[in-house]
Amino acid sequence: MKSENILKAVLAIVAIVVVGFGIAKITDSVFSDNPAGQPAKTINAAQDGPVREIYITASQWKFSENEIRVKKGERVRIIAESADVPHGFAIDELGVSAYLDGVRKQVIEFVAERPGTYVFYCNVPCGSGHSNMKGKIIVA
Repeated sequence: MKSENILKAVLAIVAIVVVGFGIAKITDSVFSDNPAGQPAKTINAAQDGPVREIYITASQWKFSENEIRVKKGERVRIIAESADVPHGFAIDELGVSAYLDGVRKQVIEFVAERPGTYVFYCNVPCGSGHSNMKGKIIVA
């Protein structure tokens, strides 16, 4: 009888661990565009030529850069990270959405093909000032 109880307890612990890993894997795939440290989004990125690297840090409730100017045709690499809580970095017109988990840097690459002003913003709720976390990329 005692060995049956021990066996049941061990099986229950194993089941909890297996379910926990499954939930962690699902959570990582749902909330992270970069589960393996790979670029969050690459859009028409040219394979050769100079790259303009821009570093952006998100923190409650601002980005370290709120206006970025790039030249039309320029290859851009944004390296984004969070300094505190989880944040997001999204540019709807370019199809960019990256989850900034506060641990890993996200690399977002694109070629600035069309002139215009593109809004970037935090797309992960991060507190009372979340709606103010915006900036713009100006392609000229």
